[in-house]
Amino acid sequence: MTNDEIDIFLCAGLRNGTIEWPAAMPEALAQRIVAFADFHGIASLLHARLAPCEGVPRLVREGLRDCAIGWAMRELGEKQALACLIPALVRRGVRPLLFKGTALAYSHYSDPALRQRADTDIFVGRVERTAAYETLTELGWSNASKMTTEVSSHQASFSFDAPGDATIHVDLHWRISNSAVLHRLFEHDDLWNRSVRLPSLHPLARGANHVDALLIACMHRLVHLRAPYYFEGSARFVPDRLIWLYDILRLTKTFTPADWAEFEQRACEKGLSDACRDGLLSAKARLGALYPETVLDARARSSSAQATATYLRASWLRREWMDFRAVEGISGKLRFLVEVIFPPAEYMRERYGGCGRRWLPWLYLRRAVGGVSKRLRGRPAETGKR
Repeated sequence: MTNDEIDIFLCAGLRNGTIEWPAAMPEALAQRIVAFADFHGIASLLHARLAPCEGVPRLVREGLRDCAIGWAMRELGEKQALACLIPALVRRGVRPLLFKGTALAYSHYSDPALRQRADTDIFVGRVERTAAYETLTELGWSNASKMTTEVSSHQASFSFDAPGDATIHVDLHWRISNSAVLHRLFEHDDLWNRSVRLPSLHPLARGANHVDALLIACMHRLVHLRAPYYFEGSARFVPDRLIWLYDILRLTKTFTPADWAEFEQRACEKGLSDACRDGLLSAKARLGALYPETVLDARARSSSAQATATYLRASWLRREWMDFRAVEGISGKLRFLVEVIFPPAEYMRERYGGCGRRWLPWLYLRRAVGGVSKRLRGRPAETGKR
């Protein structure tokens, strides 16, 4: 069975739980199906959908069950850690806005453990960044970022060892995206003012509202057309992970006609019409998502909106050029180049096996040669998780 055929299986399971299982299921195939579901972030969802169904091969059912149990245990540790972190941030004057996976888990899923995710994305105001760093450190979170920069990257990764041997990860963002083209599309103040409460996580928890969440979900999906998604330490180029499409499905089910009108207007203004149309079409084709046929007929008219649409469809090399041009000021552009070509020494030593300082010139040369090679092949050089 090919990966495409497994994909069809998984989509059918998510739609209605009805799958035409082979008469005999080899162990290797069952393991592939479970692993594929886990990669797509839907193993827990699929387990819930298939639990009442007859005829599910034993190995598939057991494999999905084990994944679901693991994610449920992780969710307990993550909720406990976030329920401690969020009020601590608020007390320090930080406005922590959750977006993407964790926010959706607590706003659009019946059980947050069904929404698998590798980390929690928290967006804070730029002036709140120092207070957020200090709060995380005081609570025992470790800064896992070795690639901390000022112009080319606008996020830092933190980890926390929760009870039960679970390591919880938070990506702290002070801009919505590392891209100089995209980060202007969503400002923290605007998202915060439009945000909604997430009381099932914590009374002080807030997430992007459903219109903003759908815009971000469609943008994020198309970003991964050229940018890698990291799964178990390896980079994958998969813009259509099924959990991202399922997010779109869950979000669209809550929309009213007024929501659709607002969504279309904001998508057009931000240059995200094509990205949103593409995401909605994919979610409809594979998972049966429904939306008004006339939505997103309008096209972006402003030059900035057209630049966004061009960026999301561009090659990786052209994206980097557009990001470079979008950085403000000569000094900003120079700093961007320095950060991309000469990342921090600590990052370089860890990236290449803990070599000593005297090896740094050779490590930078190796990085430069490898980066050029990857760019010529249309793939980004590894710069950490983005």
